[in-house]
Formats: sequence, structure tokens, C-alpha cells
Amino acid sequence: ESNTLKHKLCIRGRNQLYDFCSKYGVPHRKSGKLLIALDKSEVELLDIIYNRAVKNQIPIHYLYGRTGGIDAFEPYLKRYEGALYSPETGILDQHEFIIKLTAMFIHLSGQFNKPSKVIGLDEDFGKPMVIFANNDSMSADLVVNAAGIGAQTLANSYGFSNKIRYVKGEYYQLSHRMAAKVNGLIYPVHRPDSD
Repeated sequence: ESNTLKHKLCIRGRNQLYDFCSKYGVPHRKSGKLLIALDKSEVELLDIIYNRAVKNQIPIHYLYGRTGGIDAFEPYLKRYEGALYSPETGILDQHEFIIKLTAMFIHLSGQFNKPSKVIGLDEDFGKPMVIFANNDSMSADLVVNAAGIGAQTLANSYGFSNKIRYVKGEYYQLSHRMAAKVNGLIYPVHRPDSD
């Protein structure tokens, strides 16, 4: 679908994140990303992704084989049938980003309550109230559920019924010698049967 709320928020969020990093000195780089198809069946998946991106007016380039431009981005990449290149994708220094967000949050009177285990949510005079395992509680205008894998259970305790779809990701760090041969982010195309 085009012009969904998710689409609009992704574009807006990407732009705001780049602006935030520039404004507050968080190291970042618009590195681009290659989405690689390893065989013909995966090229069909690239077609679907490409058409969706074009429909949503997202900058994307289709690259075909050795003569189609992939070598210009990743000359050492050997095995592929085709790729999509997303020029707007980037990376940032997560540690510096979190440090800056934490400092801003505290400056605005935000309160952290860690490492207390959250066991539930309730209401206190119309505001969300977090209940901790140590029998303490805290009310707030806004509560961020950052419970990781326990987020679904916590959300359910407050009456939310959205189902989280877990997707496993694997990331690898290259040796310094090999890292010098890779220019940007490289991802395999997501196969629906891999969920």
C-alpha cells in the first residue's frame, strides 16, 4: 500500500533522525544499503519490493548483475543475481545517540526507574501507572514500553492486544582487513518462508 501511516512515519522519522544527528553532533553517515538476491526466485521478491518503493516515492535503484552497477558499490561482492540500492539508508553511533537522548530526557525532568522489574501496568487518576516487583509504582503522562522480548506480556497486562511478530536478525562484524573491502550495508532479501 502507498501513503500508509507507517510509510509517512518512516519517511518523517528518517529525516528527523538525520536532522537530530546533525544538530547534536551524533556521528552518522548516509551509507546506502544493498538488498541482495542470491537466485532467480529472490529476484522476484526484489521486484515486489522495488514496485512498492516506487509506488511510495522512496528513492531506490534496481541493479542487475556485474554490468548493472553492483560492482560500483561493492566490487568484492561475488554471488548475486540482482540487487536494490537504497541511497537514503544510513548508520549512526548508537552509543552516542542514546547518551544524547538520555541527557535530553533528564534535562526535561524525565525519570528512569531501573533496574526494577516491571510486573504490570495500571491507571492512577487517568494516567498510566507502572508497577514494579519491589512493590513500588510510578505514574506518568507517558510510559515507554522498552521491555524487549517481554514487551508483549507487559502491553497485554494493560489491555493492548497488538500481536508482535518476532523476526530474527543476524549481524556479523568483519575483520579490519575485510571491512576495508565493504563500502556499505549489505542485506539478503527477506524470504517470507524464513519467518
